[in-house]
Amino acid sequence: MLTLLLSSISIVKPYDSLYNIDLSGNNQLVYVGNSPRPLRIRVFETLEDSLGRKIKRPLAGFSLRVYFITRDTVITQVVETDSLGYAIYRPPVLEAEGDYRVIFSADGTLSDFRGIVLDRLFILFALLQMLGGFVLFLYGMEKLNQGINRFAGATIKKMLANLSNNPLGAFLVGIIATAAIQSSTAVTVMLVSFVDSGIVNLPAALAIALGSGVGSTITAQIISFGLFDLAFVLIILGYLLKRSSGIYRAYGNAIFGIGLLFFSIKVMAEAGRSLSELPQFIALMEKVSSEPLFGITLSTIFTAMVHSSAAVVGLAISLAYEHLIDLKGGLYIVFGANIGTSITALMASARSGTSGKRIALANFAYKFITFLILFTLFPIFYMIVQKLGGTLPRQIANAHTLYNLFGAALFLPFVGPISRLFEKLIGKKPQEKPYIYEDTDNISISMAIVQNQIIQMANVAERMLSRVPELFARRDTSLIFELEKEDNQIDQMRKDLIMYLVRLHRNESIEEESEKISAFSKIIDQFESIGDIISKNLARAAAKLHYEGLAFSSEGLEDINELHREVMYTFQLMKSGLISGDDKHIEECMERREKVVNLMDELIQKHFQRLERKVEESILTSAIHVEVLQNLERIHFHLTEICRYLRQE
Repeated sequence: MLTLLLSSISIVKPYDSLYNIDLSGNNQLVYVGNSPRPLRIRVFETLEDSLGRKIKRPLAGFSLRVYFITRDTVITQVVETDSLGYAIYRPPVLEAEGDYRVIFSADGTLSDFRGIVLDRLFILFALLQMLGGFVLFLYGMEKLNQGINRFAGATIKKMLANLSNNPLGAFLVGIIATAAIQSSTAVTVMLVSFVDSGIVNLPAALAIALGSGVGSTITAQIISFGLFDLAFVLIILGYLLKRSSGIYRAYGNAIFGIGLLFFSIKVMAEAGRSLSELPQFIALMEKVSSEPLFGITLSTIFTAMVHSSAAVVGLAISLAYEHLIDLKGGLYIVFGANIGTSITALMASARSGTSGKRIALANFAYKFITFLILFTLFPIFYMIVQKLGGTLPRQIANAHTLYNLFGAALFLPFVGPISRLFEKLIGKKPQEKPYIYEDTDNISISMAIVQNQIIQMANVAERMLSRVPELFARRDTSLIFELEKEDNQIDQMRKDLIMYLVRLHRNESIEEESEKISAFSKIIDQFESIGDIISKNLARAAAKLHYEGLAFSSEGLEDINELHREVMYTFQLMKSGLISGDDKHIEECMERREKVVNLMDELIQKHFQRLERKVEESILTSAIHVEVLQNLERIHFHLTEICRYLRQE
């Protein structure tokens, strides 16, 4: 018969390995006024027979001493194991916040339990602090955008409109423009109007969009340096400058915005430190880092909701400052943020025109394909980011920039074939209904939306004006109905735009752009007047000639065409000034007012000379001829008025 000798005693925390559940009650979160759930341990004795073999079995009826330790008290109690070796300890009610510790002790063997006691409002306050920091970040970006748009917006618009069609040049312009105004969406909206107007071709627009992705990472780079000590200095300086006028107010907004960015990151980092007390929050962060699909999906959805990849990456950087996520988790968030921002643009383009759909779909394709490649090569990408060195926040910011640089390097050489592919995938519709985008607090996006729609109005008005000679040459009534239809389109665009401008006036963040909004409103009215003159006055004159079987003399028709050419030239100058903000073209447009008035007077005198020569066609069409010349001059007057408002803007 073998003799069993006691070798050792062990205290084990029960754990269900099948369902991955801790049954011991360790790491509990307890609210003040409650007691923790009962704590469970199991005691085993290890026996050794005379042959040296060890046998482990539950130890029943064994007494253990339990120490319950808080910041202020230590409570001692004895518990005993049951027939299966389990012992249960029921902690007392806890009346104060803080950590607690429970130690089971037996024969020099210890088992340690920990937990935390919080006020019921703690989680709410911590979440509100995190949300408040996030909102401050968005507001800081908004103020930075306001300031830069005020003192550099016109220059950026000129850069976008006047760039060469060289893909590399367009790519660099996209970086500069987006880094300046801190809104890739605003750049995209402007691009749509430039492509629709023929100022920028689709390959160049796609190259700008690639550069815009890189430019949007500048914010993450700035905040990753962690210059928190400068936050209040920048906020105070920016606020003081904001109270001044002119260009200093714009500088103030930009400086104030940068200060808020640094401050908001600090607020979110402190909120993350508070939330790190919660086991559930720690588990969530661990899941983001350990489960790629979960982390990427969560980041994608959140980015699509807040419409800002910079804000989501900024949140990741704030968590990194407290080491609540590791580099893998940060990279997954970066992946999701880039996919999410392209989904936002894709959804917004659903009701936009052909150019908007092509650019948004191409942008989504480039972001998603870049993700697929980098995710497939994740170990290599991870190693490269690590090799670049720096703190964890710097590594996450670098990853965000590398993601977009890699995508640009991949697709920039092929923007030509890619643009042709998307032109085939999304064909041009014969008539596209103008679309006013949803309201936004971003001033650059709002102004780009309005300008985009005004350019669309200009395109319709230009098309109408270019067909005026046909009115008197073709004698075709169907053209009159087409012009009326286009005039109705201008009227509807005006109605939508005025309603949009009214909503903008109610937005406090647009207050500094009130003069520009007022100028836009007056420009819209001028285009409506131009449409009315063409569809009503000139079309009615052509209809009268048709129904009465009359026609202008060859000389009279040539005079009308001569004046029309001058008006069209002024229209081109005006449109160039509208799109690019070119002061030279705006000034030339205004200087032509007197020239065209003098030309109209000369042509009317030539008409009177034909009357004196008793030219039959001139006699029969005299009133109509003079009316047509005067209406063309009225159109020219409205064009120069638009240039006057552009100069004021």
